[in-house]
Formats: sequence, structure tokens, C-alpha cells
Amino acid sequence: MILYLARHAEAAPVGAGIQRDSDRPLTPRGEEDARTLGGTLLRLRADIGLIVTSPLVRAVQTAEEICRQLPNGPEVRRWDILAPGFRPRQLFNDLFALGESAQCLVVGHQPDLGMLLAYLLDVPVHGCVALPPGGAAKIIIGSGNPPADAHLEWLLTPQLMRALAV
Repeated sequence: MILYLARHAEAAPVGAGIQRDSDRPLTPRGEEDARTLGGTLLRLRADIGLIVTSPLVRAVQTAEEICRQLPNGPEVRRWDILAPGFRPRQLFNDLFALGESAQCLVVGHQPDLGMLLAYLLDVPVHGCVALPPGGAAKIIIGSGNPPADAHLEWLLTPQLMRALAV
């Protein structure tokens, strides 16, 4: 399985008409970073068949912007399990049920994505990598259960993706 993790791009703060954290939309910079992330995945030849996203507005908008950049138009599914506070092992089991040959993009939140990355790579949670808003990682998972058969192939920040896009 090839698993891509992406943290939602920059979102507006609560206030000025936004009353709940779950309703925070992307900022204009966030929309641009999500498009850049999609373009970067395209340039890196990511053959994503499915995008699963947290049901929160900012994650859904990030997933949709990424999808628009990919030529094969992968399906975008909202997974309630990706709302903040999910359990990495349960999410991995749901993802692995998609099949060993699946190529899936997961769009979610911090610290959950960092904890999922730590679980997959068997590193201490307190030492996990925090994905910045709009950041992404690629993990290759073999036929065994992680961490025995998983490795990080790359991790990109939005700043690096913008630099690569020039």
C-alpha cells in the first residue's frame, strides 16, 4: 500500500462569523497551498485512487482542491473516523482493508496525523513529526503490519512545494 498523508491547508480562525472549529474554511493562502499540494502530487506521479478526508470543512476543502489537480479524478470520501481524536491503529485497519495495492491520500489534522505517522514507523509519539498546514508525507507499507514493513519515502512542507513549483 502507498499511503499519502496531508494535513489540511491553512484555515481561517474562529470568529468573524465562524462560530465552530469544525466550520473553519480555508484561507486564500490555504486554497493556494492545497492546489500546490495537488500539483506536487501530480509532478511526483502519485497515482492516487482514493482520497479520504476528515469531515471538517477545512479538510474537505483541501481534499477537493487536491482532487481538482489530479488527472484521474480520484473519489473523495468523508470518513468520520478522521475527525480529530482518531485512533491510529483503527484507522490503519480501515485503510488496509482497501487492499495491499491501494494508493490512498488521507487528509486530516494534527496531532492525529503525526501520531499515525509515529504508529506506522514505530517511533515514540513524543518524537513524532508534526505536519504543518498543507504539508504531506508518503509512506510505503508492505504486506506485513507496520511498523515491521513501513517506511517514510518523503515529507514535504508547503514552503518546499512552493519552491519546487517555480
